Amino acid sequence: MYYFAIMFAVLVGISFFLQYRYYEKANSAAMEQHIVQRQNYIVRELEGGLMMNVAVIESMEVLIHSVEDPADIEAYLHELLAKTPAFKSLYFGTPENHMINGSGWTPSDDFDLRIRPWYQLAIESDQVITTKPYLNASKDVWTVTVAKAVYDSDGQLLGVVAGDHSLKEIIGMLKKHYASEHGFTFLLDRDHNVIMHSMMANFENTLSDENVFFEELELPLLTQSDGIKRMIVTDRDGYVVWNTVEGTGWVIGSFTPKEDFSSYEVQIKTSFGMMLLITAMLFGFLIYTQRQYILSPMIDLSREIQDISLDCDRTHRIALKNDDPFLSIRKEINGMLSETEDFFNRMREHRMALSDSESRMRAIVDVLPDLIFIHNHEGIFMDCVVNDESKLYAERSDFIGKSVLEVMPGEIGKLAMTAIDETIRTGEMQMFEYSLEVAGTIQYFEARLMKSSESEVLSMIRNITKNREYLKRIEFLSFHDELTDLYNRRYYEEKLQVLDVEENLPLTLALIDVNGLKLTNDAFGHMAGDKLLKSVAAVLKKHGRADDIVARIGGDEFILLLPSTTSEKAEMLVDRIQHDVSKVLIEEVPISISIGWETKYEITQPVMDIFVAAEDHMYRKKIRESQSMRNMTIQVILKTLNTKNEREKIHSENVSRICCKIGEALHMGYEDLKDIEISGLMHDIGKIAINESLLNKPGQLTEAEYIEVKKHPEIGYQILKSVDAYSGLAENALSHHERWDGGGYPRGLKGDEIPLFSRIIAVADAYEAMVSDRSYRKGMSQEKAIEEITRCSGTQFDPEIVVAFLSIADAL
Repeated sequence: MYYFAIMFAVLVGISFFLQYRYYEKANSAAMEQHIVQRQNYIVRELEGGLMMNVAVIESMEVLIHSVEDPADIEAYLHELLAKTPAFKSLYFGTPENHMINGSGWTPSDDFDLRIRPWYQLAIESDQVITTKPYLNASKDVWTVTVAKAVYDSDGQLLGVVAGDHSLKEIIGMLKKHYASEHGFTFLLDRDHNVIMHSMMANFENTLSDENVFFEELELPLLTQSDGIKRMIVTDRDGYVVWNTVEGTGWVIGSFTPKEDFSSYEVQIKTSFGMMLLITAMLFGFLIYTQRQYILSPMIDLSREIQDISLDCDRTHRIALKNDDPFLSIRKEINGMLSETEDFFNRMREHRMALSDSESRMRAIVDVLPDLIFIHNHEGIFMDCVVNDESKLYAERSDFIGKSVLEVMPGEIGKLAMTAIDETIRTGEMQMFEYSLEVAGTIQYFEARLMKSSESEVLSMIRNITKNREYLKRIEFLSFHDELTDLYNRRYYEEKLQVLDVEENLPLTLALIDVNGLKLTNDAFGHMAGDKLLKSVAAVLKKHGRADDIVARIGGDEFILLLPSTTSEKAEMLVDRIQHDVSKVLIEEVPISISIGWETKYEITQPVMDIFVAAEDHMYRKKIRESQSMRNMTIQVILKTLNTKNEREKIHSENVSRICCKIGEALHMGYEDLKDIEISGLMHDIGKIAINESLLNKPGQLTEAEYIEVKKHPEIGYQILKSVDAYSGLAENALSHHERWDGGGYPRGLKGDEIPLFSRIIAVADAYEAMVSDRSYRKGMSQEKAIEEITRCSGTQFDPEIVVAFLSIADAL
């Protein structure tokens, strides 16, 4: 009976409590639903007005894309402004600070629309924006600007369309919406400043910093765009509901006191209170009668059990009392505590050992570049350990639980399965390599397998593709010339020893020397020289047979090692090579090579004697052919320079003519006059190696550019020095920018240290440069140029040469 009474009282209390909670929640839900519905109506009305603003702005954007005439744009804005009274002005601002205003307003000269908040916010956003409220120019109306950036089809900014909207119009929409007698509505800007509040004395007191909310509402407003919260405002319990207006960041909300919905709630609370009182009296009686025998001992036991903390003290035990009705329970609890203490001690030891082991294994895995797989004896993938998941060429689900025969291609799968079987059988490490196509390229891998248990194998897979590529590249470079990809001297010397046997007789060695390589490098740069060598190598490789050895054994030297080739056959091969080489042009200059060969017919002949004889033949040919080629190259250089720069051609011809006249004034002989004429013509030949853009630059050279141009005397010297016919004139080109006072370049020679022809060229060169037109200046008159030459006599120029120049100046 006692237990039945307790159970009945409990069930009655729980029943009334649950019924109260249900009706309380239902009442709250109904209130919240009603409040939210009313709020949604207000929001829809406000957003509808704002969407009209967005539509106006987007129609302006469409206009900008289709109309280019500013007058048409202004007319459309004026018409659109008349149709949309909500806007006080509509305008379009361009990146060039030009404004087209539908209201006809023209900004002042110092007005920069590009720094206005509406312009910058529109560019930062990819949609229509609404600015913070601000006072208009006359300081009498609070306004917001609605704007959007306009871009062309290429993504270039055309400008920003915008319109000014009075807050008075927006607030007018909300004046009619009052929550109740003690409730209120409010409108906040994006920074939560009050734009409108129905409890303020003046509806239009906008942008107040008055805080009409409790602090507990500030965080929800910041973190939730929409919401409803129960709270106490102005000493009244109620609901605050808010929504964020799309595209503006504004918050519109209202407060509804709970007392507006409180009549039914009071009835529920009254009924519940009466039932609660009856239930409490029943429980009080039962607790009072049974406390001494059941509740107190139970409370004591419960308190002691709560004091048990395995995290703090695992040695703790509860007290044993002989007169306690729960003595047997206390003993059982202490027994369990003892077993728990032993278990935790063992678990702690195991955890520490496991943690140390895991740390070591993780450290090993992190530093290994390998994929680690675990297979059972059937080849099934059991697990995978890798420090970077991107190293896996398939998802784990594609191979875990599957056999290597299913996952790997046929032959590789069989190879792996064999290695797994052998590893388990012998217990010894097995290794094999394989290749696999990954992402369209062949990758190479090394697999190492080791037995990890009686039925499991640990396999480590390493990508060795780079190692193979490095080895191949090293092997290739050790026997090949990096520039031409032909065999190098080392390979040739090793192969010569192999081929120098009787079955390869007759054995012919042909040495090839490229004529004019240094001249090509000096005149046209090392890239042209490299192109020359590559072209020769291509011809030699083309005519080489499968058993022939074609190698580059020096800077401009190549060799052909021709087994089973007579001297007559070698001559025919040389003729074909010479024919093909002569058809290749480098900077308009035909390639020239000298080839000498010798054939070994008897095995007793030392192969080095054959090499020396072939080299001797080659050098004799080079003496005949090289100078002719270089002389032709000089002519091509002059032609190329004059073709690239017509002004340089005229300049050189004029300098040559003036030099001849000065030479005549100095009573030079015929041979000297011819030399000074050629020296004047070739004094700037070194400019062939100067960038054409510097020679034709329409303006003054920078310091770095001038340093580059000043290299041309030395380049010209190297070009002329390499040709016997002009080597005696090379010094004249080198020194024609030296000064009489020693302040010239490149060597800073002074006075008579400067060659006579160079001193003559210096005067002629300076005069011609002064009277000639340049892209960045007009040439000076002959009189002023003569005055400048005279002024610089004894400093820049040789006084004797100046006197001779003045004597012929009138004839120029």
